[in-house]
This record gives sequence, C-alpha cells and structure tokens, in this order.
Amino acid sequence: MAHIEHEGPSVAAAAAAFLRDGDHGREELRARRSALSHVTAELGDIAIDDVRPAEVRALLDRLRDAGLPPARLAAVADAVRALYAYAIDHGLARTSPAMGLSAPAAEGSRARARPRDDAPGDGEDEDQGPSPTTAILQLGNRVATWTVTLLLLALVVLVVELTIALR
Repeated sequence: MAHIEHEGPSVAAAAAAFLRDGDHGREELRARRSALSHVTAELGDIAIDDVRPAEVRALLDRLRDAGLPPARLAAVADAVRALYAYAIDHGLARTSPAMGLSAPAAEGSRARARPRDDAPGDGEDEDQGPSPTTAILQLGNRVATWTVTLLLLALVVLVVELTIALR
C-alpha cells in the first residue's frame, strides 16, 4: 500500500505542542515526556497525519523486544493515544493510528496483549472497580462460557437419551 505524504506538522512538532499546551500535572508531564521520547525518536520526522497503526505497533514491538517493561510499554501506548487526541482536537491529524492499540505482551509470555480497557491500572481503580468497557467484556466472557457449558450439557443429555432409546 502506498504511503501518501501529507503536509502538516511532524510527530515531533505535534508532541512538543502537546507537551507545551496540554493541561498536565508535573508528574504526568514528566511521564508523558519520557514516553513520547520513544515515539519521537523513531517517528518524529513523519507528518503526524501520515503515521499508520502498523508503524505504531512496530514501534511498541521493537520497544518490547529491547526489554522495555510492560508498564513502560503501556505508558508509551497511553501517551500515543493522548497525543493523537490532542492532535485531532487541534486539527493536526484526521485520525489516530492508536485506535484499539494495546501494549504488546511481554516476550516469552503466552498471554496475548490485552485491550487497553483490560490492562492493569487502566480503568480499574481500587475505589471505582472496573471501567464500563471492562465490565461489559467480562460479562460477555461469562455469558459465552455459560452458554457453551449449557450446550455441551444438553448434548451429553441428548446422547444419553438416544443411547437408552436405541437399546
């Protein structure tokens, strides 16, 4: 697929504006600046509207492969989402390549990367419980599990009844 170049600010320029103009607390600003340093180091020269989801995913995969801890990967993914929310709100980008983005699972882990709303610390506070999205996903998982269990039980009952009827 051709990568069409657009005019507009680079990722680095948009990140600088986001960090300068955003309403960040001191610690949040430090954490966002640190997380975005990974993004600007690799994608900084690209126009912000030209970055594609595959490029962001590849960046996160490279950071994981380089040994970045899962919490830092999640911070980078969150920073990319926040950067693109700012960029879209300020007319710097039309879409976000971070839609549905999740930090990759740790190398060697059998667990798949979890969706953002299911990641530890995202949407779950000790006081508030799970986010609405997480709660719905968990409910859907439980409903599917029970449905499959009941269908298998009905199948076993049917097989037993047929076995008895055919004797």
